[in-house]
Amino acid sequence: MNKTHPNPRCARCLCLLLVFGSLVVFGQDWRDFKVQTGDDMSFAVPTFDDSEWLTYRQWRQTEEGRRFKGNLWLRAKVTPASYSSGTSQGLVVVALGTSEVYWDGVRIGTNGIVGIDKASETPGNSIFIAAIPAGAAESGQHQLAIRFSNYHGGYYFGILGMGISELNRVNHRLRTILWPFVLSSLFFIVAIYFLLVYTFSFRERAFLLFAVLNLSVGLLYLVEHWRLLGYPYYFHLPRLWAVVVLSGVVNLLLVQFFITMHRFAKAYVWVLAALMLGLGVLLGLHHDGIAFGFFLSGLGVSQWLTIRALWLGRPYAFWGLVGCLISISTLLWSGSDFLEGPFFFCFIAMILLVLLSLSLQIRHTRQSLQKATLTSARLETELLRKQIQPHFMMNTLTAAMEWIERDPPAAVRFIKALAVELRALFDISGRKRIPIAEEIAMCRAHLDTLSFRTGQTHVFEAEGEPDGIEVPPALFLTLLENALTHGVPDSSHHFSLKWDLAGRFFCFEADHQEGAVPEASAEGTGTRYIKARLEENYPGAWEMASFLSDRGVWRTEINLGDR
Repeated sequence: MNKTHPNPRCARCLCLLLVFGSLVVFGQDWRDFKVQTGDDMSFAVPTFDDSEWLTYRQWRQTEEGRRFKGNLWLRAKVTPASYSSGTSQGLVVVALGTSEVYWDGVRIGTNGIVGIDKASETPGNSIFIAAIPAGAAESGQHQLAIRFSNYHGGYYFGILGMGISELNRVNHRLRTILWPFVLSSLFFIVAIYFLLVYTFSFRERAFLLFAVLNLSVGLLYLVEHWRLLGYPYYFHLPRLWAVVVLSGVVNLLLVQFFITMHRFAKAYVWVLAALMLGLGVLLGLHHDGIAFGFFLSGLGVSQWLTIRALWLGRPYAFWGLVGCLISISTLLWSGSDFLEGPFFFCFIAMILLVLLSLSLQIRHTRQSLQKATLTSARLETELLRKQIQPHFMMNTLTAAMEWIERDPPAAVRFIKALAVELRALFDISGRKRIPIAEEIAMCRAHLDTLSFRTGQTHVFEAEGEPDGIEVPPALFLTLLENALTHGVPDSSHHFSLKWDLAGRFFCFEADHQEGAVPEASAEGTGTRYIKARLEENYPGAWEMASFLSDRGVWRTEINLGDR
C-alpha cells in the first residue's frame, strides 16, 4: 500500500518487481533527476541547460513538491546498462500522472494525453512502459526528459519508481505479478465452501462469519495488489481508501467470528470499534497508518479473546490463539508495511489454523448430532410406549365406559380428546420440528383427557405469537408430564408457556411443585428426551435450566441461542 509521500523502500519494492531487481540502471538514483514545474516544450531539447533545477529528492521536501498538481518536467543524463546487440529495451515509469517520454529529444511514448488543464488532459495509467527504439539505447549517455500532468483525481503528484530493462524481462516480470491474484483465490474458495456448509449443513453463525471474513480478506488482498497491474492514476486515492475500509471490515469480522465461535458477549465488538477509531486517529498520518491501527486493534482484541477462550476451556481455542499470535507478531515486526506482503502469509496461516479448528468442530458436531439423533429416537419410542402403556389405556377405556353410562355427550367429548392426543402423538413421530401451535394443541388435548379421567381441572396458558415458531416435538408435553408426575397432587394445576418473538427463548412454569424439587430435578427419561431433542436440532447452541422461582412455581427456561 503506497503512502501519501512514497516511502523509498516501498518504491524500491514495486520497481524491483517491475524491472527485476535494479533501480540504479541509469548510473544514478532517479531521485537525483532534475525537476521543474511548468510546461515548456524546450525542456525536451537535449542541449537545454537545467543546472539551476532542483533534484526530485530536493523538490519533494518543499511545500510545493509535497502537494503539487499541474505540469512539470523531469530531466537527466542516463547511461543504460550494456545489453547484447539487437535487444529491445524499455523505460518503466510508475507515477501518479499522465506522461510523455522524450529520448534524446525524440518522443518515444505517451501515457494518456498530457494537458495544460483538466479538460485537455486524458489521464494515463499509473504504470507505463515506453519502448526505446532499436539502436537508441546504445552505450553512452543519453538525454531523458519526461513531461507530466496530473489534473484529475484528488491525489498529489508523485513518482513511485523508474528503471530501464530488456522488454522481454520486463514482460516476464509483469506476468509473475499475476501470482498474488491467483493466490487470492484461496480465500474465495474457502469462503464459497463455508457458505455452502452454512446453507446446506450447519446453520452455525460462526461458519457464515468465517465465509464473509475470507471473502473480505480476498477482496482486501486484491485491492492492495491492484497497484501492480496499474490503473488510471486518479484511482490511486480511492484505492487507498478502499484498502482502509476493507482493513476495518476484516478486523471487525475477525473479532465477531471469535466472539461467535467461543460464545462471548457481543460487547467486545464495541470495544474493538472504539480501539480501531482511537488507533486509527492516533496513527492516521497516512492511509497505511490508519490500516495499521485497525489491524493492531483487531488482532489485539482477537488475541485476547482466544487467550480467554483457552483459559475458560473452550474447545479448539488453541489453534486460533496460535494464528493470532503469528499475525500480531508479524504486524509489530513489519509495521505499516504489513499489507505489502506479510499480511497475505499471516492470514493464510491463520485461516489454515482456524480451518483446522472448524474441521474438528464440524467432526464433533456430526458425532454429537448422530448420537443425539439415535438417543432422541430411542427416547421417543420410550415416551410413546409410556403414553400408550396398557395401564394408561385400561384406565382411559374404563373412564370412557363410565362416562358413556353417566353422560353420553361428555363421553363423546372425552373420546374425541383422546383421539386428538393419540393422533398428535403418532403425527409427530419421526419429525425433527413441529409448529408450536401443534405442540400447544397436543398439551391441551392431554390435559383434557386427564381431566375427564380424574375429574380435576387443569389450565394451560400460552403467551406469544405462534406464527413461524417451530420446536422439537413433545418438548413441552414432556415438561408438562414431568410436572404432573413429580408435583404435589391437587384438584387443579396451572401451566404457563411464554416465548420471545424470535422463538429463541422459552419459559415453562408449573405450580404445586414445592415438595417435589429433588425428584423434579432428577434426570429421568423425560429430561433426557428433551436434552437429546435440543442437541439434535441445535447442536451446541442451547441451554436449559430448571429451578423453583420466588413465586413458588417450577420454572424451566430454554435458550436456543443463535439459530
